[in-house]
Formats: sequence, C-alpha cells, structure tokens
Amino acid sequence: MKINISKWLIFVAYILLVALNQFLWINFVTISDVVSREYQVDTFYVGLLAIIFPIVYVIISIPTGIFIDRKGYKLSLLIGATLMALFTFIRGLEYNYVLLFIGQTGIAFAQPFINNSVSRLANAEFPQERVPIIIGIGSLAIFLGVGAGMLLPSIMVQYMGFDSMMLWTSVFSIEVLLLYLLAITVSGLREKISEKGELKYRHLFGIRELLIFSMITFVGMGVFNGLLTWIQPMLAHLNVSDIEVGIDGLMFVVGGMVGSAVIPWLVTIYRRRRIFILIAFFVSVPVLFLMPFINSFIVMVAVTGILGFFMLGSFPVLIDWGTIVAGTALAGSATSFLWFMGQIGGFIIPLFMGILGSSSPDGTYLYALLMDGILFIILVPFLLMVKESQRIISPGSDSQ
Repeated sequence: MKINISKWLIFVAYILLVALNQFLWINFVTISDVVSREYQVDTFYVGLLAIIFPIVYVIISIPTGIFIDRKGYKLSLLIGATLMALFTFIRGLEYNYVLLFIGQTGIAFAQPFINNSVSRLANAEFPQERVPIIIGIGSLAIFLGVGAGMLLPSIMVQYMGFDSMMLWTSVFSIEVLLLYLLAITVSGLREKISEKGELKYRHLFGIRELLIFSMITFVGMGVFNGLLTWIQPMLAHLNVSDIEVGIDGLMFVVGGMVGSAVIPWLVTIYRRRRIFILIAFFVSVPVLFLMPFINSFIVMVAVTGILGFFMLGSFPVLIDWGTIVAGTALAGSATSFLWFMGQIGGFIIPLFMGILGSSSPDGTYLYALLMDGILFIILVPFLLMVKESQRIISPGSDSQ
C-alpha cells in the first residue's frame, strides 16, 4: 500500500509541476499591456519573458537528461520544484523588471528538470503496458498549463488585480513543492539507478530510430509553435476579433489535450505505435493544406481542434517509443534529446513560416502551411523504416 500511495502522490505532484511550469511560461502573453504598464517597459521586453524558456531548454536539455539517468527522476523533480518555487517567489518581490526576468529565467531552468523526467518516472513506477497512457497524461498536463496560461491571467488580473495574481502563483508553487516533498517522504528519495545510464548515453546519437523520432519532434513541435506564433495573421483573412483568435488557439490546445489522453490509451489497447503516428500524419497534411481556403470561423475552429487532436496527441507516443528504442536505462537522456530537437524546431520552423506566410496571397499563410504539410510527407518513409516492436535492442537497453 505504501508503494501505491507514494507513486500516485509523486505522479499527481508531477502533473501539477508540469502544468504550473507551463502556466508560468505563458502567463504574461495575454496581459502584455498590463505587465508593460506595471513594470514600465516596452512590450518587447514582456515577450522576452516567454522567449527565455526555449532558449534555456535548448542549452540544458541534454545535460539534464544525463543527470536524470545518473541520479534519478526523484532528485530531478525535487530540483525542478525547488527552483520553480524559489524563482516564482523572487519575481514577485517588487515591481522590478530585472527581478522579474531573473525569476522567469530561474523558472525556465526548472522546466527540463520537470518535463524530461516523465519517461523515467513512468517506467520506474508503472507497469510497462501502462507507460504510454502515463506519458500521455503527462503531456496532457503540458497543454492544460498552456491553456490555463492563456485563459486565467486576464481573468485573475480583472477580478483580483496583478499583485494578487503574482502572490497566488507564488503560494501555489510552494504548495506543489510541499506536496512533492510529502510524496518523496513517503516513498524515499533513493531509487534504483542503472550504471548503463552513466556509461552509454553517448550511444543515443547512434540509434537510427531515435534520430528518426527526433526529426518528427523537430517538425511537429516546430509546426505547433509556428501555428500559435502566427495564428493572428493566419486568421486575418476571416476578419475575426482578438477573442475569436484566442478561441481558435485554445481549441488547438484543447484538441491536443484530448488527443494526449485518447491516442496513448489506444496504443495500450492495440499495442501498436507506428499506425497511430501515420494516421496523425495522414490527417494533419490535408488539414494544413486546406486551412488557407477555409472561409468560415466555425469550420476553422473545428479543423484546428482536429489538427491538435492528432498532431499533438501523437507526441507522447513518440516519447514512449523513444524510451523503448533507447532502453529504460537511458530514458531521461532519450526524452531530453527529443525535447531538445523539438525546441530547435520551435525556433526554426516558425521563422520560415513567418517569411513564407508574409509572401502568401491574401494573407492566408498558404505557402507556410504548404511547407508544413510537405515536411510531414517527407517524414513518412523515414517512419516506415522503424520496426513496430515493443522493445528494440540498443546500447542503453536493460536487456543487454
């Protein structure tokens, strides 16, 4: 009973840590005018508070994964939870932009310690057949946090004031830290660590299957970031309001939340991964190609939700599959590598989408969306090269 209680406490704490971290990343985007006024800075500097997250992630993602494989996910989550609570408190000390930026940077450093732990946690605490759905729920928490970060700050500022919003986010981050401390008090901080994680993480870069998955995350997360980055000009031809733009973006995230639960659940039933990723490709490509020609906002919202369901819902399947091909001894490093490539794609693809979108006819972002669809098509033959198996022998595999 002790083990069951502790693993669920840890998992609930992990879900809250992920969601809160994503909330803190995006929480100033929809209230940039308020932050600009309160801190007396240009809105460009408000944007930097979100941009710092992917920058930090690219720098420390792989080292964080190596740390997780050497020291375990429990210590990694403890570091992430502590950093997040500390720097959330620091950023709310006074209306000083330097402290605010330092606080956001510290929270950004907490992100890979939290997010990159999911595969290690799932494999350590849950039966193998349940790992995909556990990782899926972890990914759902990401989208939940992003959605909350887009929706709640403006409501909190309107009804509570900016001071109260900053205070309550600090209080909640401390409460989540305390919950995680309770969980590891029940279960113990120590966990079984395979020595292979220390010695063979360098072999990850020689695993063909993992490199293919990294290409998919590069494109997938890049398209995701690009769609959210350029969603307003992309919908300009529909003559919609800012609120309607927000609704469409939220539907994309909500679709991803539902897909992150449903698709991994289907994987656990049918024990097949590749077919669901291929279905995601075959649905996403025509949707991307058709989006520039949609003239109804209602239809656009429905199509955006479908795209989020399949494209974002397949991401946890890739994370789980990456753990399988790398071996659970290198789960943290494999997950970190996939996140690393996804964050790089999150820089590069939106940049090209912006260039191509601005030259598209009638502001439809036709060329940008054609590029996105073509990138997914190019990935199909590479995905077909990956064998559909429950475990592939690799240098980090526990079976060796």
